[in-house]
Amino acid sequence: MFDIPGLGVPELILLLVLALIIFGPGKLPDIGRSLGRAINEFKAASTEVTREYRGEGSEPLPVVDAAPLEPASVQETGPPAPDQAGDGPIQR
Repeated sequence: MFDIPGLGVPELILLLVLALIIFGPGKLPDIGRSLGRAINEFKAASTEVTREYRGEGSEPLPVVDAAPLEPASVQETGPPAPDQAGDGPIQR
């Protein structure tokens, strides 16, 4: 019936009974209507994105001519300076 593994008819009935107990019979139609609208909006948005992707995918990308970058200069450093006290590294 559904492609969700582990979710069969008994599980769906249990979920519907729990929803009826939690939300009550007055709120279930409103919740179902809101859920249906959300699913329809998601389908419309995903269809629009798919159409835009397929439309832009057929156009070739523009070629950009750019000058090659020069490598940054690296300065070599000497040994670390002694600490401010002047007595070198801390020994324990």
